[in-house]
Amino acid sequence: MKTYDTMFILPTHMEQPDSDKLLESIQSEIKRQEGTVLESDTPSRRSFARPMGKVYEGMYLRMRISMDPERIKDFTARLKLNTEIYRVQILVSDGNPFTRVAKPAEEDERGSRSTRTPRTTEPVSAPSKASAKAPVVEKAAGKDAAKETVAKEAVAAGDAKNG
Repeated sequence: MKTYDTMFILPTHMEQPDSDKLLESIQSEIKRQEGTVLESDTPSRRSFARPMGKVYEGMYLRMRISMDPERIKDFTARLKLNTEIYRVQILVSDGNPFTRVAKPAEEDERGSRSTRTPRTTEPVSAPSKASAKAPVVEKAAGKDAAKETVAKEAVAAGDAKNG
């Protein structure tokens, strides 16, 4: 027997009786594979880093189980057949006690739990040396002036390349 840390991501839209049945089915599958549940956390609601389809959050459940290594593939395959479980992850346990990885998401004014922050459109890297040396050309009015401005910018870009 080997000790494994498992994590299940379950849907948040389920009513309490349905979620209890889902947890019982997971535990019965562990018993069917001749394993035992050593430790279990209470499910916690968290937002996903990226949405899965139109789902933005799920209930995370962690369990520490003891099971024969030869049966772990069958256990994983049986759990993946259950359409109500979004994800299953099974790792060999390091023996450390469970700790809360992240605090639960805060509710916003709409009542949904979300920790997503808006992305910025600013560039991450500094401007290149060539663009820093290029002179700023004022835009002139008129058709001929626009052609002259484009020509000046091309000359300035060529000077910047030639150094």
